[in-house]
Amino acid sequence: MKVGGEWLLEHDPDFLIYARSVTSWDDGIPIAEEEQAEILDDVVAAAADQGWKFEISWETLDIDAFIQQHRRRKGDAVPTAEQASFFAELSARIPELMDWYRREADGKPWMIVSYDFMAGDLVVATLRLDYDGRNLRGGWSAASVTPADAARATDRGIDTGLPDGLCVDDVSPEAAAQIATGWFLAHIARRHRAGDDPEGFEPT
Repeated sequence: MKVGGEWLLEHDPDFLIYARSVTSWDDGIPIAEEEQAEILDDVVAAAADQGWKFEISWETLDIDAFIQQHRRRKGDAVPTAEQASFFAELSARIPELMDWYRREADGKPWMIVSYDFMAGDLVVATLRLDYDGRNLRGGWSAASVTPADAARATDRGIDTGLPDGLCVDDVSPEAAAQIATGWFLAHIARRHRAGDDPEGFEPT
């Protein structure tokens, strides 16, 4: 069993698993509804053997309510059901993420997910991730994302290469959510280790 964001294992519970995201095995074979509860019970038991307390959330995602909420946001396009599901999985693990919805000239939807690293009231760095339903592009942004920001990361000159960036093509929405979550958590963990010392946290 692999656990992402191990530095978060300092809470009660240590880890919260959203049952709605446990839908298939690594090879893509769907998990039958009747199997899900038994599998998650096994995960909780395995975690307990390691000294961790895991809990299962059976909360469901109201896609229609999520979309209606964003119809009222100035400067945003209306999110698709796929985008809503993608962001719900990320924000369940990282509530501080911000989401922004856009349309290309031809109507194709894409979105931005951003995370601001703060020192008091000052934004000291911003991670930005673009997602268009198949491809992920992420890296350090020169400024915080705003409602007026309608250009893609690559058009903004954001470095999506290694070691800090993210560039993944032709990935399913489920896998994209897992990859994006891991990417954000890795950078957040790095800041966590640096503490409040700005000199100890410099984006490369």
